[in-house]
Amino acid sequence: MPAPVPPPQEPGAGNGRQGPGRAGAVLAAGLVVLLLAVAALGWLLLRNRPAGEGSGSGGGPAATGATASSAPPSARPTGTGGGAAPGSGTASASAPASASSSSSASASASASGSASASPSPSAAPSPRVVVSVHAVRGEYRGTCPPAASRAPSFRAAVEVEPRPAVLEYRWVTRSGSPSGPGWQSLAYTADGPASRQLEHTALGYDGDGTRADAVRLEVQGPVPVVSQWVEFSVACEEEAPTGGASSPGAAGSPDPAASPDPATAP
Repeated sequence: MPAPVPPPQEPGAGNGRQGPGRAGAVLAAGLVVLLLAVAALGWLLLRNRPAGEGSGSGGGPAATGATASSAPPSARPTGTGGGAAPGSGTASASAPASASSSSSASASASASGSASASPSPSAAPSPRVVVSVHAVRGEYRGTCPPAASRAPSFRAAVEVEPRPAVLEYRWVTRSGSPSGPGWQSLAYTADGPASRQLEHTALGYDGDGTRADAVRLEVQGPVPVVSQWVEFSVACEEEAPTGGASSPGAAGSPDPAASPDPATAP
């Protein structure tokens, strides 16, 4: 009698071993779950990181964000950037403190150097004295010594800045002969004119013949100044006799100049 044939067993039944189809499905489901978890983690990291900055927290992705910020601690911004997650790096548009300090120091040094190089508006102007001389009468001819109204005379203009000021002046001749009383004072007031005029007359020559000389003005003050030489001449002539005995040949003839005028005679 033939042995009975056992009925066929269903896949996965019997001894508890899983079939190949079920194991593949479980493996595929596990891979899908793992991929979803990785995608969710990456999405969370990308959402919490602002543009151009790292999140500053977490594992490997956080290290990438920290590497992007290469500024030193002293130059890192202090204000919090918009949209940054807690624990992430801060962001600000302000310059670093050290750079600001160095810029301020260099600007101060530059301003100080410019101020010292430029002239101060309150500095006193440099003193200035200007002297010019010209002849009013440059020559004389007649009896000596000449009268003051006819002797050679000169006029000088003396200008000084700043004022008030006091100057010393004298007239001298090229020959060295005396001309004037010597050193004299000339005062300028703060509200007075800047230019003053001086008059001088060359007197004291009572010799014979012709004298040619020159005169100039010397000034002592904030700036010593001398004028140019101005030439002059004095020609002394003897006075014609006005009386005395007449010559024998003219004794009998009347002098025409001594005869009375017919219109005024009595």
